[in-house]
Amino acid sequence: MLGKPFNYQWLYYSNFLKGADAQAAISANINSSYIFRLASICISAIAIGLIALKTFSFLWYNIAWHKTTIVLLLLTLIGYSITAQKKLQAQQWNYERLANPITAFIESVNPFAENPDLFTMKVSDSLIFRKENVTPNNLSVLPNNKIKNVIVFVLESTPAEYIQTYGSKYPVSPTIKKYEKQSITFENIYAHAPATNMSMVSLINSIYPWLSYNSLTQEHPDFKIPSISTELQQHGYRTAFFNSADNRYQKADEYLLNRKFERISDCNHNSCDNQKFEYTDEKKNFLNGKDDACTGKEIIEWIKQDTSQPFLGIMWTYQTHYPYFFNGPEIVYEANNTLFNRYLNALQYGDSVLGKLLEDLERLHLSESTLIVVVGDHGEAFGRHNQTTHGREIYEENMHIPCILINPAFQGERKKEIGGMVDISPTIMNVLGFESPAEWHGTSLLSKTPESRAYFFAPWSDYLFGFREADYKYIYNATLNETEVYDIKNDPYEERNLVNEKMSSVNIAHQRLASWAQYVNSETEKILKH
Repeated sequence: MLGKPFNYQWLYYSNFLKGADAQAAISANINSSYIFRLASICISAIAIGLIALKTFSFLWYNIAWHKTTIVLLLLTLIGYSITAQKKLQAQQWNYERLANPITAFIESVNPFAENPDLFTMKVSDSLIFRKENVTPNNLSVLPNNKIKNVIVFVLESTPAEYIQTYGSKYPVSPTIKKYEKQSITFENIYAHAPATNMSMVSLINSIYPWLSYNSLTQEHPDFKIPSISTELQQHGYRTAFFNSADNRYQKADEYLLNRKFERISDCNHNSCDNQKFEYTDEKKNFLNGKDDACTGKEIIEWIKQDTSQPFLGIMWTYQTHYPYFFNGPEIVYEANNTLFNRYLNALQYGDSVLGKLLEDLERLHLSESTLIVVVGDHGEAFGRHNQTTHGREIYEENMHIPCILINPAFQGERKKEIGGMVDISPTIMNVLGFESPAEWHGTSLLSKTPESRAYFFAPWSDYLFGFREADYKYIYNATLNETEVYDIKNDPYEERNLVNEKMSSVNIAHQRLASWAQYVNSETEKILKH
Protein backbone atom coordinates (compact mmCIF):
# COMPACT_ATOMS: atom_id res chain seq x y z
CA MET A 1 0.00 0.00 0.00
CA LEU A 2 2.86 2.40 0.82
CA GLY A 3 5.30 1.46 -1.95
CA LYS A 4 8.31 1.58 0.37
CA PRO A 5 9.18 0.79 4.00
CA PHE A 6 7.05 2.42 6.66
CA ASN A 7 8.51 5.82 7.55
CA TYR A 8 7.90 8.68 9.95
CA GLN A 9 5.89 10.61 7.37
CA TRP A 10 3.38 7.74 7.08
CA LEU A 11 3.32 7.41 10.86
CA TYR A 12 2.29 11.08 11.07
CA TYR A 13 -0.28 10.66 8.28
CA SER A 14 -1.87 7.74 10.16
CA ASN A 15 -2.22 9.90 13.27
CA PHE A 16 0.49 7.75 14.85
CA LEU A 17 -1.51 4.57 14.19
CA LYS A 18 -4.40 5.75 16.36
CA GLY A 19 -6.71 6.07 13.38
CA ALA A 20 -9.38 3.47 12.75
CA ASP A 21 -8.40 3.34 9.07
CA ALA A 22 -4.84 2.34 10.03
CA GLN A 23 -6.24 -0.39 12.27
CA ALA A 24 -8.46 -1.60 9.43
CA ALA A 25 -5.56 -1.66 6.96
CA ILE A 26 -3.34 -3.63 9.34
CA SER A 27 -6.05 -6.14 10.27
CA ALA A 28 -6.99 -6.60 6.59
CA ASN A 29 -3.43 -7.49 5.60
CA ILE A 30 -2.15 -9.38 8.65
CA ASN A 31 -4.05 -12.61 9.26
CA SER A 32 -3.22 -16.13 10.44
CA SER A 33 -2.02 -17.17 6.98
CA TYR A 34 0.28 -14.14 6.76
CA ILE A 35 1.73 -14.82 10.23
CA PHE A 36 2.26 -18.52 9.40
CA ARG A 37 4.10 -17.69 6.17
CA LEU A 38 6.22 -15.05 7.90
CA ALA A 39 7.16 -17.47 10.69
CA SER A 40 7.97 -20.19 8.13
CA ILE A 41 10.31 -17.86 6.24
CA CYS A 42 12.10 -16.83 9.44
CA ILE A 43 12.51 -20.43 10.67
CA SER A 44 13.72 -21.55 7.23
CA ALA A 45 16.22 -18.69 7.03
CA ILE A 46 17.64 -19.54 10.47
CA ALA A 47 17.83 -23.25 9.64
CA ILE A 48 19.54 -22.67 6.29
CA GLY A 49 21.94 -20.24 7.92
CA LEU A 50 22.93 -22.72 10.63
CA ILE A 51 23.44 -25.51 8.07
CA ALA A 52 25.55 -23.22 5.88
CA LEU A 53 27.63 -22.11 8.89
CA LYS A 54 28.33 -25.67 10.03
CA THR A 55 29.19 -26.75 6.47
CA PHE A 56 31.53 -23.78 6.03
CA SER A 57 33.22 -24.45 9.40
CA PHE A 58 33.76 -28.10 8.53
CA LEU A 59 35.31 -27.29 5.19
CA TRP A 60 37.35 -24.35 6.45
CA TYR A 61 39.10 -26.31 9.19
CA ASN A 62 39.73 -29.31 6.93
CA ILE A 63 43.11 -28.40 5.40
CA ALA A 64 42.45 -30.40 2.26
CA TRP A 65 39.34 -28.34 1.54
CA HIS A 66 40.70 -24.95 2.63
CA LYS A 67 41.47 -23.47 -0.82
CA THR A 68 38.47 -25.16 -2.38
CA THR A 69 36.23 -23.53 0.23
CA ILE A 70 37.50 -20.05 -0.68
CA VAL A 71 36.93 -20.73 -4.39
CA LEU A 72 33.42 -22.10 -3.74
CA LEU A 73 32.57 -19.10 -1.57
CA LEU A 74 33.72 -16.63 -4.25
CA LEU A 75 31.86 -18.50 -6.99
CA THR A 76 28.73 -18.57 -4.83
CA LEU A 77 28.90 -14.81 -4.23
CA ILE A 78 29.50 -14.09 -7.93
CA GLY A 79 26.69 -16.42 -8.96
CA TYR A 80 24.36 -14.85 -6.43
CA SER A 81 25.18 -11.34 -7.64
CA ILE A 82 24.51 -12.27 -11.28
CA THR A 83 21.26 -14.14 -10.66
CA ALA A 84 20.06 -11.52 -8.16
CA GLN A 85 20.62 -8.71 -10.67
CA LYS A 86 18.72 -10.63 -13.34
CA LYS A 87 15.87 -11.22 -10.90
CA LEU A 88 15.78 -7.54 -9.91
CA GLN A 89 15.65 -6.49 -13.55
CA ALA A 90 12.88 -8.98 -14.30
CA GLN A 91 10.84 -7.89 -11.28
CA GLN A 92 11.75 -4.20 -11.75
CA TRP A 93 12.30 -3.87 -8.01
CA ASN A 94 13.97 -0.70 -6.81
CA TYR A 95 15.57 0.32 -3.53
CA GLU A 96 12.21 0.90 -1.86
CA ARG A 97 11.33 -2.80 -2.27
CA LEU A 98 14.65 -3.99 -0.83
CA ALA A 99 15.60 -1.47 1.83
CA ASN A 100 16.06 -2.57 5.41
CA PRO A 101 12.84 -1.34 7.07
CA ILE A 102 14.57 -0.38 10.32
CA THR A 103 17.31 1.74 8.75
CA ALA A 104 14.78 3.22 6.29
CA PHE A 105 12.57 4.39 9.16
CA ILE A 106 15.55 5.87 11.02
CA GLU A 107 16.62 7.73 7.86
CA SER A 108 13.12 9.21 7.54
CA VAL A 109 13.40 10.74 11.03
CA ASN A 110 16.65 12.53 10.14
CA PRO A 111 16.18 16.16 11.29
CA PHE A 112 19.08 17.27 9.06
CA ALA A 113 17.61 15.91 5.83
CA GLU A 114 17.86 18.42 3.02
CA ASN A 115 14.79 19.97 1.46
CA PRO A 116 14.12 19.30 -2.23
CA ASP A 117 16.29 21.35 -4.60
CA LEU A 118 13.08 22.79 -6.08
CA PHE A 119 12.75 24.97 -2.98
CA THR A 120 15.91 26.92 -3.86
CA MET A 121 16.33 26.36 -7.62
CA LYS A 122 16.92 29.50 -9.68
CA VAL A 123 14.03 30.17 -12.05
CA SER A 124 13.95 32.22 -15.24
CA ASP A 125 11.87 35.38 -14.98
CA SER A 126 9.55 34.18 -17.72
CA LEU A 127 8.73 31.02 -15.75
CA ILE A 128 8.03 32.59 -12.35
CA PHE A 129 4.70 31.39 -10.97
CA ARG A 130 2.07 34.10 -10.77
CA LYS A 131 -1.49 33.77 -9.60
CA GLU A 132 -3.95 34.26 -12.44
CA ASN A 133 -5.15 37.85 -12.37
CA VAL A 134 -8.92 37.96 -12.75
CA THR A 135 -10.55 41.35 -12.37
CA PRO A 136 -14.30 41.80 -11.74
CA ASN A 137 -14.68 42.69 -15.42
CA ASN A 138 -13.23 39.29 -16.43
CA LEU A 139 -15.65 37.25 -14.32
CA SER A 140 -18.28 35.28 -16.15
CA VAL A 141 -21.89 36.37 -15.71
CA LEU A 142 -24.45 33.58 -15.84
CA PRO A 143 -27.68 34.42 -17.71
CA ASN A 144 -30.99 34.11 -15.83
CA ASN A 145 -29.08 33.49 -12.64
CA LYS A 146 -31.47 32.92 -9.73
CA ILE A 147 -28.87 31.16 -7.61
CA LYS A 148 -28.39 32.36 -4.06
CA ASN A 149 -27.84 29.13 -2.04
CA VAL A 150 -24.93 26.67 -2.17
CA ILE A 151 -24.45 23.02 -1.24
CA VAL A 152 -20.99 21.52 -1.71
CA PHE A 153 -21.25 17.72 -1.90
CA VAL A 154 -17.78 16.21 -1.41
CA LEU A 155 -17.30 12.64 -2.59
CA GLU A 156 -14.65 11.08 -0.37
CA SER A 157 -11.81 9.29 -2.21
CA THR A 158 -13.44 9.61 -5.63
CA PRO A 159 -11.46 10.18 -8.83
CA ALA A 160 -13.17 11.37 -12.00
CA GLU A 161 -12.67 8.06 -13.82
CA TYR A 162 -15.30 6.22 -11.76
CA ILE A 163 -18.05 8.75 -12.59
CA GLN A 164 -20.20 7.95 -15.62
CA THR A 165 -20.14 11.46 -17.05
CA TYR A 166 -16.33 11.14 -17.19
CA GLY A 167 -16.52 7.88 -19.13
CA SER A 168 -16.72 5.28 -16.36
CA LYS A 169 -17.83 1.83 -17.51
CA TYR A 170 -19.41 1.17 -14.11
CA PRO A 171 -23.03 2.36 -13.70
CA VAL A 172 -22.51 3.64 -10.16
CA SER A 173 -23.37 7.33 -10.62
CA PRO A 174 -26.87 7.38 -12.20
CA THR A 175 -27.86 10.54 -10.31
CA ILE A 176 -24.96 12.55 -11.72
CA LYS A 177 -25.73 11.12 -15.15
CA LYS A 178 -29.42 12.03 -14.78
CA TYR A 179 -28.60 15.68 -14.04
CA GLU A 180 -25.92 15.98 -16.73
CA LYS A 181 -28.12 18.27 -18.86
CA GLN A 182 -28.53 20.60 -15.87
CA SER A 183 -24.82 20.73 -15.16
CA ILE A 184 -21.51 22.32 -15.99
CA THR A 185 -18.92 19.54 -16.03
CA PHE A 186 -15.29 20.52 -15.62
CA GLU A 187 -13.21 17.79 -17.23
CA ASN A 188 -9.71 18.63 -15.97
CA ILE A 189 -9.79 19.48 -12.26
CA TYR A 190 -7.20 18.22 -9.79
CA ALA A 191 -6.69 17.86 -6.07
CA HIS A 192 -3.43 19.48 -4.93
CA ALA A 193 -2.51 16.62 -2.59
CA PRO A 194 -3.93 13.10 -2.20
CA ALA A 195 -5.14 13.72 1.36
CA THR A 196 -8.50 14.77 2.81
CA ASN A 197 -7.43 17.48 5.25
CA MET A 198 -5.15 19.14 2.72
CA SER A 199 -8.02 19.21 0.24
CA MET A 200 -10.31 20.58 2.94
CA VAL A 201 -8.04 23.59 3.38
CA SER A 202 -7.75 24.15 -0.38
CA LEU A 203 -11.51 23.89 -0.82
CA ILE A 204 -12.61 26.12 2.07
CA ASN A 205 -9.74 28.64 2.12
CA SER A 206 -8.69 28.56 -1.55
CA ILE A 207 -5.01 28.14 -0.69
CA TYR A 208 -2.48 25.56 -1.76
CA PRO A 209 -1.58 23.04 0.95
CA TRP A 210 1.55 23.24 3.04
CA LEU A 211 4.33 21.52 1.05
CA SER A 212 5.12 19.23 3.95
CA TYR A 213 3.94 15.94 5.41
CA ASN A 214 2.55 18.14 8.19
CA SER A 215 -1.07 19.23 8.03
CA LEU A 216 -2.21 22.82 8.56
CA THR A 217 -5.36 21.62 10.32
CA GLN A 218 -3.26 19.56 12.74
CA GLU A 219 -0.46 22.04 13.44
CA HIS A 220 -2.12 25.44 12.92
CA PRO A 221 -5.93 25.05 12.97
CA ASP A 222 -6.36 28.73 13.79
CA PHE A 223 -4.42 30.18 10.84
CA LYS A 224 -5.88 33.44 9.54
CA ILE A 225 -7.06 33.40 5.91
CA PRO A 226 -10.57 34.28 4.67
CA SER A 227 -12.74 31.22 4.02
CA ILE A 228 -15.81 30.66 1.87
CA SER A 229 -17.80 30.45 5.11
CA THR A 230 -16.58 33.74 6.59
CA GLU A 231 -16.93 35.51 3.23
CA LEU A 232 -20.54 34.43 2.70
CA GLN A 233 -21.45 35.21 6.30
CA GLN A 234 -20.59 38.83 5.49
CA HIS A 235 -23.28 38.61 2.80
CA GLY A 236 -25.89 37.33 5.25
CA TYR A 237 -25.48 33.59 4.70
CA ARG A 238 -26.15 30.78 7.15
CA THR A 239 -23.23 28.33 7.11
CA ALA A 240 -22.83 24.71 8.15
CA PHE A 241 -20.41 21.81 7.71
CA PHE A 242 -21.66 18.20 7.89
CA ASN A 243 -19.23 15.28 7.87
CA SER A 244 -20.19 11.61 7.78
CA ALA A 245 -16.73 10.85 9.22
CA ASP A 246 -14.96 12.09 12.35
CA ASN A 247 -13.88 15.74 12.51
CA ARG A 248 -11.32 15.02 15.20
CA TYR A 249 -8.90 13.59 12.63
CA GLN A 250 -5.94 16.00 12.37
CA LYS A 251 -7.96 18.55 14.37
CA ALA A 252 -10.41 19.29 11.58
CA ASP A 253 -12.93 20.17 14.31
CA GLU A 254 -10.72 23.01 15.60
CA TYR A 255 -9.97 24.14 12.05
CA LEU A 256 -13.69 24.33 11.20
CA LEU A 257 -14.47 26.25 14.37
CA ASN A 258 -11.93 28.85 13.26
CA ARG A 259 -13.72 29.09 9.89
CA LYS A 260 -16.76 30.33 11.88
CA PHE A 261 -19.24 27.74 10.59
CA GLU A 262 -22.43 28.27 12.57
CA ARG A 263 -23.18 24.54 12.60
CA ILE A 264 -20.55 21.80 12.62
CA SER A 265 -21.54 18.15 12.76
CA ASP A 266 -19.89 14.76 12.26
CA CYS A 267 -20.57 11.09 12.99
CA ASN A 268 -20.33 11.76 16.74
CA HIS A 269 -23.14 14.35 16.71
CA ASN A 270 -25.56 12.82 14.21
CA SER A 271 -28.48 11.18 16.04
CA CYS A 272 -29.77 9.32 12.97
CA ASP A 273 -30.66 5.69 13.70
CA ASN A 274 -29.09 4.37 10.49
CA GLN A 275 -25.97 2.23 10.51
CA LYS A 276 -22.85 3.59 12.15
CA PHE A 277 -19.47 2.28 11.04
CA GLU A 278 -17.17 2.30 14.02
CA TYR A 279 -14.45 0.57 16.00
CA THR A 280 -15.02 -0.18 19.65
CA ASP A 281 -11.55 0.78 20.89
CA GLU A 282 -11.89 4.37 22.08
CA LYS A 283 -8.18 4.97 21.47
CA LYS A 284 -8.70 4.20 17.77
CA ASN A 285 -11.74 6.27 17.05
CA PHE A 286 -10.73 8.54 14.19
CA LEU A 287 -12.43 8.00 10.85
CA ASN A 288 -15.39 6.31 12.38
CA GLY A 289 -18.35 7.16 10.21
CA LYS A 290 -22.08 7.37 9.89
CA ASP A 291 -24.35 6.29 7.06
CA ASP A 292 -24.07 9.02 4.38
CA ALA A 293 -27.88 9.04 4.13
CA CYS A 294 -27.96 10.30 7.73
CA THR A 295 -25.74 13.22 6.80
CA GLY A 296 -27.91 14.01 3.77
CA LYS A 297 -31.00 13.99 5.97
CA GLU A 298 -29.24 16.22 8.50
CA ILE A 299 -28.33 18.91 5.98
CA ILE A 300 -31.92 19.01 4.66
CA GLU A 301 -33.28 19.38 8.19
CA TRP A 302 -30.85 22.25 8.76
CA ILE A 303 -31.96 23.96 5.54
CA LYS A 304 -35.63 23.65 6.51
CA GLN A 305 -35.01 25.40 9.84
CA ASP A 306 -34.78 28.77 8.10
CA THR A 307 -35.39 29.33 4.39
CA SER A 308 -35.54 33.11 4.71
CA GLN A 309 -31.73 33.44 4.59
CA PRO A 310 -29.41 32.19 1.87
CA PHE A 311 -27.25 29.28 2.98
CA LEU A 312 -23.94 27.53 2.42
CA GLY A 313 -23.89 23.87 3.42
CA ILE A 314 -20.88 21.59 2.94
CA MET A 315 -21.45 17.83 3.13
CA TRP A 316 -18.50 15.42 3.22
CA THR A 317 -19.29 11.76 2.54
CA TYR A 318 -17.47 8.86 4.19
CA GLN A 319 -18.45 5.43 2.95
CA THR A 320 -16.07 5.46 -0.05
CA HIS A 321 -13.11 5.81 2.32
CA TYR A 322 -11.04 2.67 2.92
CA PRO A 323 -12.10 -0.02 3.93
CA TYR A 324 -15.34 0.97 2.08
CA PHE A 325 -18.85 0.57 3.46
CA PHE A 326 -22.08 0.10 1.57
CA ASN A 327 -25.70 -0.61 2.46
CA GLY A 328 -27.95 -3.37 1.20
CA PRO A 329 -27.04 -6.40 -0.93
CA GLU A 330 -23.73 -6.20 -2.76
CA ILE A 331 -23.96 -5.67 -6.52
CA VAL A 332 -21.24 -7.29 -8.62
CA TYR A 333 -19.57 -4.57 -10.68
CA GLU A 334 -16.04 -6.00 -10.68
CA ALA A 335 -15.95 -9.73 -9.93
CA ASN A 336 -12.15 -10.03 -9.98
CA ASN A 337 -11.43 -7.42 -7.31
CA THR A 338 -13.33 -7.78 -4.03
CA LEU A 339 -12.07 -4.52 -2.52
CA PHE A 340 -12.78 -2.52 -5.67
CA ASN A 341 -16.27 -3.99 -5.86
CA ARG A 342 -16.94 -2.90 -2.28
CA TYR A 343 -15.77 0.58 -3.24
CA LEU A 344 -18.05 0.74 -6.29
CA ASN A 345 -21.03 -0.28 -4.15
CA ALA A 346 -20.14 2.46 -1.67
CA LEU A 347 -19.88 4.99 -4.49
CA GLN A 348 -23.24 3.94 -5.89
CA TYR A 349 -24.74 4.46 -2.44
CA GLY A 350 -23.17 7.92 -2.16
CA ASP A 351 -24.65 8.81 -5.55
CA SER A 352 -28.09 7.73 -4.31
CA VAL A 353 -27.68 10.01 -1.28
CA LEU A 354 -26.98 12.88 -3.68
CA GLY A 355 -30.12 11.92 -5.60
CA LYS A 356 -32.25 12.06 -2.44
CA LEU A 357 -30.75 15.45 -1.58
CA LEU A 358 -31.64 16.84 -5.01
CA GLU A 359 -35.17 15.45 -4.76
CA ASP A 360 -35.62 17.09 -1.35
CA LEU A 361 -34.49 20.43 -2.77
CA GLU A 362 -37.08 20.10 -5.53
CA ARG A 363 -39.76 19.25 -2.98
CA LEU A 364 -38.80 22.37 -0.99
CA HIS A 365 -38.87 24.48 -4.19
CA LEU A 366 -35.17 25.31 -3.75
CA SER A 367 -33.79 23.72 -6.94
CA GLU A 368 -33.57 26.89 -9.01
CA SER A 369 -32.07 28.94 -6.20
CA THR A 370 -29.46 26.38 -5.09
CA LEU A 371 -26.10 25.63 -6.65
CA ILE A 372 -24.93 22.05 -6.07
CA VAL A 373 -21.17 21.58 -6.34
CA VAL A 374 -20.17 17.91 -6.62
CA VAL A 375 -16.44 17.41 -6.16
CA GLY A 376 -14.04 14.65 -5.11
CA ASP A 377 -11.51 15.45 -2.39
CA HIS A 378 -8.86 13.23 -4.04
CA GLY A 379 -8.73 9.94 -5.92
CA GLU A 380 -8.39 6.26 -5.06
CA ALA A 381 -6.25 3.53 -6.65
CA PHE A 382 -6.93 -0.17 -7.09
CA GLY A 383 -3.77 -1.70 -8.49
CA ARG A 384 -2.69 0.61 -11.30
CA HIS A 385 0.92 1.74 -10.90
CA ASN A 386 1.27 -0.95 -8.21
CA GLN A 387 -0.66 1.08 -5.66
CA THR A 388 -3.87 0.97 -3.65
CA THR A 389 -5.77 3.71 -1.73
CA HIS A 390 -4.64 7.28 -2.46
CA GLY A 391 -1.77 8.92 -0.56
CA ARG A 392 1.30 7.43 -2.18
CA GLU A 393 1.48 8.80 -5.74
CA ILE A 394 0.22 11.68 -7.90
CA TYR A 395 -1.01 9.78 -10.94
CA GLU A 396 -4.44 10.48 -12.42
CA GLU A 397 -6.16 7.92 -10.19
CA ASN A 398 -4.82 9.84 -7.17
CA MET A 399 -5.38 13.43 -8.30
CA HIS A 400 -7.89 13.85 -11.16
CA ILE A 401 -11.23 14.56 -9.49
CA PRO A 402 -14.81 15.18 -10.63
CA CYS A 403 -16.06 18.76 -10.43
CA ILE A 404 -19.67 19.35 -11.46
CA LEU A 405 -21.99 22.31 -10.94
CA ILE A 406 -25.69 21.39 -10.93
CA ASN A 407 -28.59 23.81 -11.35
CA PRO A 408 -31.55 24.05 -13.78
CA ALA A 409 -29.96 27.20 -15.25
CA PHE A 410 -27.13 25.16 -16.77
CA GLN A 411 -27.36 23.50 -20.18
CA GLY A 412 -25.01 20.55 -19.99
CA GLU A 413 -21.85 22.48 -20.81
CA ARG A 414 -18.48 20.71 -20.60
CA LYS A 415 -15.40 22.79 -19.78
CA LYS A 416 -11.89 21.66 -20.68
CA GLU A 417 -10.09 24.39 -18.71
CA ILE A 418 -7.50 23.00 -16.28
CA GLY A 419 -7.89 23.89 -12.61
CA GLY A 420 -7.61 22.70 -9.05
CA MET A 421 -9.30 22.51 -5.69
CA VAL A 422 -8.24 26.09 -4.88
CA ASP A 423 -10.51 27.28 -7.69
CA ILE A 424 -13.77 25.87 -6.22
CA SER A 425 -14.54 28.66 -3.74
CA PRO A 426 -13.72 31.45 -6.23
CA THR A 427 -16.07 29.74 -8.70
CA ILE A 428 -18.85 29.71 -6.11
CA MET A 429 -18.28 33.40 -5.41
CA ASN A 430 -18.37 34.06 -9.17
CA VAL A 431 -21.72 32.27 -9.58
CA LEU A 432 -23.18 34.22 -6.66
CA GLY A 433 -21.91 37.50 -8.07
CA PHE A 434 -19.38 38.26 -5.33
CA GLU A 435 -15.68 39.13 -5.53
CA SER A 436 -13.12 36.75 -4.03
CA PRO A 437 -10.61 37.83 -1.36
CA ALA A 438 -7.19 38.88 -2.63
CA GLU A 439 -5.52 36.36 -0.28
CA TRP A 440 -7.02 33.39 -2.10
CA HIS A 441 -4.73 31.46 -4.45
CA GLY A 442 -7.46 30.26 -6.80
CA THR A 443 -9.55 31.88 -9.52
CA SER A 444 -13.00 31.12 -10.88
CA LEU A 445 -13.14 28.08 -13.14
CA LEU A 446 -15.60 30.06 -15.28
CA SER A 447 -12.87 32.59 -16.04
CA LYS A 448 -9.87 30.33 -16.55
CA THR A 449 -7.50 30.95 -19.46
CA PRO A 450 -6.39 28.23 -21.90
CA GLU A 451 -2.89 28.51 -20.44
CA SER A 452 -4.07 27.42 -17.01
CA ARG A 453 -2.17 24.74 -15.10
CA ALA A 454 -2.93 22.58 -12.09
CA TYR A 455 -0.18 21.80 -9.56
CA PHE A 456 -0.02 19.00 -7.01
CA PHE A 457 2.36 17.14 -4.70
CA ALA A 458 2.66 14.24 -2.24
CA PRO A 459 5.27 14.10 0.55
CA TRP A 460 4.80 10.74 2.28
CA SER A 461 6.62 8.00 0.34
CA ASP A 462 8.88 10.31 -1.70
CA TYR A 463 8.75 14.04 -2.32
CA LEU A 464 6.62 14.16 -5.49
CA PHE A 465 5.71 17.28 -7.44
CA GLY A 466 3.70 17.59 -10.62
CA PHE A 467 1.52 19.72 -12.86
CA ARG A 468 -0.89 19.33 -15.75
CA GLU A 469 -0.57 21.67 -18.74
CA ALA A 470 -2.65 21.24 -21.90
CA ASP A 471 -2.52 17.52 -22.76
CA TYR A 472 0.71 16.83 -20.87
CA LYS A 473 1.40 15.97 -17.27
CA TYR A 474 4.80 16.20 -15.58
CA ILE A 475 5.76 14.30 -12.42
CA TYR A 476 9.07 14.91 -10.66
CA ASN A 477 10.31 12.65 -7.86
CA ALA A 478 12.57 15.04 -5.98
CA THR A 479 13.80 12.25 -3.70
CA LEU A 480 15.06 10.04 -6.52
CA ASN A 481 15.62 12.83 -9.09
CA GLU A 482 13.39 11.08 -11.63
CA THR A 483 10.98 12.69 -14.08
CA GLU A 484 7.91 11.29 -15.83
CA VAL A 485 5.99 12.89 -18.70
CA TYR A 486 2.63 11.65 -19.96
CA ASP A 487 0.29 12.54 -22.80
CA ILE A 488 -2.97 12.45 -20.83
CA LYS A 489 -5.17 12.82 -23.91
CA ASN A 490 -3.77 9.72 -25.63
CA ASP A 491 -2.52 7.88 -22.55
CA PRO A 492 -5.04 8.57 -19.73
CA TYR A 493 -3.72 5.70 -17.57
CA GLU A 494 -0.11 7.02 -17.74
CA GLU A 495 1.40 3.83 -19.08
CA ARG A 496 4.08 5.32 -21.37
CA ASN A 497 6.65 7.69 -19.93
CA LEU A 498 7.66 10.17 -22.64
CA VAL A 499 10.52 11.74 -20.72
CA ASN A 500 13.14 10.73 -23.31
CA GLU A 501 11.03 12.23 -26.11
CA LYS A 502 10.31 15.41 -24.14
CA MET A 503 13.77 16.13 -22.72
CA SER A 504 13.66 19.64 -24.20
CA SER A 505 10.71 20.50 -21.97
CA VAL A 506 11.92 18.79 -18.78
CA ASN A 507 14.15 21.65 -17.62
CA ILE A 508 11.29 24.11 -18.14
CA ALA A 509 8.95 21.77 -16.24
CA HIS A 510 11.39 21.60 -13.31
CA GLN A 511 11.59 25.38 -13.21
CA ARG A 512 7.80 25.68 -13.28
CA LEU A 513 7.55 23.25 -10.36
CA ALA A 514 10.32 25.08 -8.51
CA SER A 515 8.63 28.43 -9.01
CA TRP A 516 5.28 27.08 -7.80
CA ALA A 517 6.89 25.41 -4.77
CA GLN A 518 8.72 28.61 -3.84
CA TYR A 519 5.50 30.62 -4.22
CA VAL A 520 3.59 28.21 -1.97
CA ASN A 521 6.36 28.16 0.63
CA SER A 522 6.44 31.95 0.68
CA GLU A 523 2.66 32.18 1.02
CA THR A 524 2.64 29.54 3.76
CA GLU A 525 5.27 31.48 5.71
CA LYS A 526 3.05 34.57 5.56
CA ILE A 527 0.06 32.57 6.78
CA LEU A 528 1.95 31.05 9.70
CA LYS A 529 3.31 34.43 10.82
CA HIS A 530 -0.17 35.89 11.33
